[in-house]
Amino acid sequence: MRDQEFDLGEGRMLRRTCSIGFSAFPLYPNAVAAPTWELTVELADRCLYGAKASGRDTWVGVIGTLGRAVDLRTRLASDFAGLLRELEVRTSLPDGRPVQWDRQA
Repeated sequence: MRDQEFDLGEGRMLRRTCSIGFSAFPLYPNAVAAPTWELTVELADRCLYGAKASGRDTWVGVIGTLGRAVDLRTRLASDFAGLLRELEVRTSLPDGRPVQWDRQA
């Protein structure tokens, strides 16, 4: 998006950047008790803030691994850093730069 100019008319052009957070839904495709879509959106929101904290103009997302499903509600509130170790984090950050998660991570 950074490379796209938006024509506002009357000779005015605008450039913007975009940060995106996403989470796969269902997070754990084969789990019997998969997290609700509301919790998945909350996780995607945390990814959005991770993208913004990491310098903006990037995307960050998570995908459930083939392991067991976790109690997403509890882990989002009390053990986000631990939860991240059990998910596959994907990002557009260059050179393997780590995501800067919010203070709760």
